[in-house]
Amino acid sequence: MAKLKIKKGFVLNEVDGEYIVAATGKNSLTFSGYICLNHTGKFLWDLLARGISQKDLYKKFMKEFEIDFDTAKEDADAFLAKLKGADVIE
Repeated sequence: MAKLKIKKGFVLNEVDGEYIVAATGKNSLTFSGYICLNHTGKFLWDLLARGISQKDLYKKFMKEFEIDFDTAKEDADAFLAKLKGADVIE
């Protein structure tokens, strides 16, 4: 199974307690603005930064937040769709 991973050139920073994703290098030419993440988004981002299968992402999400599979899948898929739409993951 292929691993999902954050593309090179996207960085996560914490600014005044907020998690902000910004593009660097050539990605900054096509990606304008930034993405704000909450605690849940940061957790998922950290897993994606290391590379992870979608199935393992769901499992870790379920365990960390003590939620059922359907909730984990629905929420993670919504997050992944936003990142894919912004061309942030490969």
